[in-house]
Amino acid sequence: MVDHEELRKLAALAKLSLDGVDEEALIRDISEILEFARTVEGAEADPADETAMEPWPLREDIVAPSFDSESVLKNAGETRDGYYVARKMGGPLSEQHQ
Repeated sequence: MVDHEELRKLAALAKLSLDGVDEEALIRDISEILEFARTVEGAEADPADETAMEPWPLREDIVAPSFDSESVLKNAGETRDGYYVARKMGGPLSEQHQ
C-alpha cells in the first residue's frame, strides 16, 4: 500500500500538485492500480500458444492517387520549401525559423 510520503514523492516526480486533493482516495486508487499490476505480472502465459505465433496476414501495397502537395499545403498556416512549418511548442509560428 502507498503511504502519504510515497504519494508526495510520486506527485513530485510527476510534477503534480496535491493541493485540494483527497489524498486518502488517491492512495486507495494508486494502491488498487499497483495490486492489479502485481496480479497481471503474476499471470501465467504460455509463450508457445499457437494463436500468438501466427503471422498477421499482410495486404498488398497498392499505389493509389493522392492529393497534390499544393492543394494540401494551401491549408497550412505557414509553409517553407514545400513543407508545413510547425510552431515551437507554445510559441508562434514565425518565431521558430527566424
